[in-house]
Amino acid sequence: MNDFMERYRSGQQEIPAAMKAWQVFGAGLENFGCDEQPVEIEVPQPGPRELLARVDAAGLCFSDVKILRLGGEHPRLYGRDLATNPIIPGHEVALTIVKVGSDIANKFSIGDRFVVQADIFYQGINLAFGYMLPGAFEQYVLLGKEILEGDEGLYLIPVQPETGYAETALSEPWACVIHAYHTDFRRQLAAGGAAWFIGGEEVEGYSLGALAEEEQGPDKILYTGVSEQLREELVATAQKWGAQLQEVPSAAAESIDELEEEVAPDGFDDIILLGRPAPELVEAASVALGREGALVLVTDEPLPRPVEIDLGRIHYDYVRYLGCRGPDISEAYSSSRNPRLAAGGKVLIVGGGVARSSSSAAAGRWARCMFSLLWKVPTGPRWWWPPTLRRAAWQ
Repeated sequence: MNDFMERYRSGQQEIPAAMKAWQVFGAGLENFGCDEQPVEIEVPQPGPRELLARVDAAGLCFSDVKILRLGGEHPRLYGRDLATNPIIPGHEVALTIVKVGSDIANKFSIGDRFVVQADIFYQGINLAFGYMLPGAFEQYVLLGKEILEGDEGLYLIPVQPETGYAETALSEPWACVIHAYHTDFRRQLAAGGAAWFIGGEEVEGYSLGALAEEEQGPDKILYTGVSEQLREELVATAQKWGAQLQEVPSAAAESIDELEEEVAPDGFDDIILLGRPAPELVEAASVALGREGALVLVTDEPLPRPVEIDLGRIHYDYVRYLGCRGPDISEAYSSSRNPRLAAGGKVLIVGGGVARSSSSAAAGRWARCMFSLLWKVPTGPRWWWPPTLRRAAWQ
């Protein structure tokens, strides 16, 4: 290794007074930077409990493209006015510490390398690196209390010295691919939460099934238009769990917001729709879900029309859309199959073709991560598409 690279890796370097940064001032590429160029801004100086890190590599994610499309309306920007308070995106990053605040010099050193856990919760709010907090599309980034002293502690993950910068920045999307095959969802009503059972047409015969056997359940149970059999089950389980039970006379789509504000201001944890609910009710119920909530559709008949729901909430709020034919409601919460690659099965990788834009390039990178996973599974699928990934994965 030459002297330049040794100094670079050590983090011992002169820090410039100014740096380049890709700021976002609103929706659209015309608001990315200034005159299609990065903006020059001051390099921030760390306070006593802060770090200054050098950005060694950054990945472009489809989420960054969504920021450019939506501007301040992006779910993780909470309506921020980017024209007056721009952000710096980028959450797939390799960092090297170049300055350490005096109060934390016993915990961090110049030359330490990290990736960032992008979901950063501080005082109960998901600020997210590269969204509400300045991200990787700049030369240096200030790491403050939100990252170093967040709700779950430290949001920096150490990196081995021998790990390359590019592969370090790819660890976040790679972790997403791995997580997709290990993630799971609760198999019961949310303990301590708020659940609402709503009957549509033909509600006779539905039962809680295994849900009633759980030792813990919601603190609040609401029901509307259910059968007498199910009502009796709800009465018994509410007594068992010590839950508040409330009958709601009507579940009109236009009144759900008002009830949510009164009973579950953070959103419902479970909304179970029985029989053939009106499509408008399904749409309103999906909006009333809280973080990590479940919308459960239990029916053996198709809805009369397609419904519009925000699938982005699966990613941003971790909600789940579950369902079964009934009459046992608990079947909707059961696993249909192990979340693993099926041995001897077939895999279709969407976005696995040739990249023709920034968004498809991001998809292509994810496809290569997926192919790498397929390649390493000893008893994995025997067929996948597109076959060009077999060549592209090695390029």
